[in-house]
Amino acid sequence: MRALDIAAQLSSVLASITIVFAIFAYRREVRGQNLSGLFYLHQYLAQPRFAEARRATRTRLAHVPFEEWTESDVDVAFDVALSFEEAALLLGGEVLNDKGRDLMMSSYWGRSILEYYAILKDFMRSPVSPTMTGAQYFPNFTALHAEALAVHGWE
Repeated sequence: MRALDIAAQLSSVLASITIVFAIFAYRREVRGQNLSGLFYLHQYLAQPRFAEARRATRTRLAHVPFEEWTESDVDVAFDVALSFEEAALLLGGEVLNDKGRDLMMSSYWGRSILEYYAILKDFMRSPVSPTMTGAQYFPNFTALHAEALAVHGWE
């Protein structure tokens, strides 16, 4: 009987140690998923088309009234909104866990969402298709903006 008690206690200790190792392995895996998710998101947003559109938006469109935008300017705004729309879809698709998403939203990236949305506010209110405004056409960018606004508290 004594041998069975010792075996049961040993089994319990080994199970506890296994659980601790599993928790550490899981945490390492989650960190790895966040890192690979962040890398994937960065690779997507760093595409030349989107990078150039964001640069043009900050350097040119931010200083030109919306009424004076050319068709090319509207195309640039469309690409910026599209890049954030797709980024929001990636974030919603569990590329990052909640902690990674919170980290992204509380970083400079979250503030930049607010800045770009402010520059594009008239574009987002204007029709981009026969039946939709920019905000309706890019609902995930609009949701990212609301999330960033809740985190950073300014517009």
